Amino acid sequence: MKELYIHIGTPKTGTSTIQHFLENNRKLLLRKGIYYPKGIPYKKWGGNESTAGNFAWVTRIEKSDEELKNILVDMFMIADKVLLSTEHIWGEVNNKIDFFNNIKLLLADMEVEIKVIVYLRKQVDYLESQYRECVRLVLMKETLLEVFNLDNPILWLVKKNLNYLSVIDDIAYVVGEKNVLVRPYEDCQFKNGNIIDDFMFLLNINVNEEFILPVKNYNPSINNAALEMKRCMNTSSLATRDEMDELSYEILMVDGIEKNNKHFRSLLSHQQRCDFMENYNLCNKEVAFKYLNKTDGILFEEEDAEYSTGSMVKTDELLEQTISFFTSVNIEMNRKYKSLLKKNENIQDDMSNLNALVRELQEIQVRQNEMYVKEKSEFLTQLDEKQKELSWMKNSRSWKITAPVRYVFELIRKCLVWKV
Repeated sequence: MKELYIHIGTPKTGTSTIQHFLENNRKLLLRKGIYYPKGIPYKKWGGNESTAGNFAWVTRIEKSDEELKNILVDMFMIADKVLLSTEHIWGEVNNKIDFFNNIKLLLADMEVEIKVIVYLRKQVDYLESQYRECVRLVLMKETLLEVFNLDNPILWLVKKNLNYLSVIDDIAYVVGEKNVLVRPYEDCQFKNGNIIDDFMFLLNINVNEEFILPVKNYNPSINNAALEMKRCMNTSSLATRDEMDELSYEILMVDGIEKNNKHFRSLLSHQQRCDFMENYNLCNKEVAFKYLNKTDGILFEEEDAEYSTGSMVKTDELLEQTISFFTSVNIEMNRKYKSLLKKNENIQDDMSNLNALVRELQEIQVRQNEMYVKEKSEFLTQLDEKQKELSWMKNSRSWKITAPVRYVFELIRKCLVWKV
């Protein structure tokens, strides 16, 4: 039986780290029987996002069923187990029953078992994390409390998928409950305490020294003060995404990165977080029962104690972060200014050298012109003298006397040429 694994995220559950790991170990995975194909490039919506993976093209490039079938069938010519990954399916495919049913029908002749891998993050963390990304990357101006109002349409595409049970049940309707591999996104529930070992365990592969492991966090968080500072910057009437990226993004990610915590510190208080999670406790309990076989019905096990007092940004924290950021901006601008001055000096030196070369060429040209005029004058003088000599010779008595002789010789020459 052939197997098709489709990893669909969810967003903000270490997808970038997993995909970089799979990309870096493609050849080794194939030797172990799992084919992680390269993705199909596309330009829609700005190109490949960091979590596009190798399967984002399925939602970004229009392909007929026949084309899609041929691509999938070709993958199974390489190995009996194929692994595809993209978060786009979770957020962009509205009708997941139709989507997975279509893939199932296209592969019906090959008897392929479809298995869907999905990591779930506590809804309150997931929504806040998406909010932070929007503030950092797409100029969101609203406060976190505005976004956390479920009646507010802001980030509605994210909110509509917070009922995990509903989304997963739709997928399970097509592929079967046993083939939906649900994992909580919590260190305490990962195999060996890390997501790479946990993910590979789902594929029945143990991670050993053969594998190239990730060496960095591919999507780090910024601290709360830096986040609030960026949100305030986003309210500028002149703010555009490209200009803000050019002005501040790289500096913000260096100067405001969260250095002391693996994950962000929530901006919500403990009570606010509990109140929000009340909306999803029942569906989470059902997910734990059905898809993790947890008799206690506890989907997320990590304690919320670290957020007990809340982490709202204080004025002095914001001021300190703002001063630090704009100091870094000024330093960077000064470096760029000095770099431009240096480049300008180099350009001036090049211009001086070029001007000297131009002057040298001009002098050479003047000398050549003078030589040309002199040589031309000498030539014309000589030509005039020769013309005078020729004219004198043609007017001489000897030239006139010998004219008949020259005429006869010319006739003889022509006759000889004609005979030849």
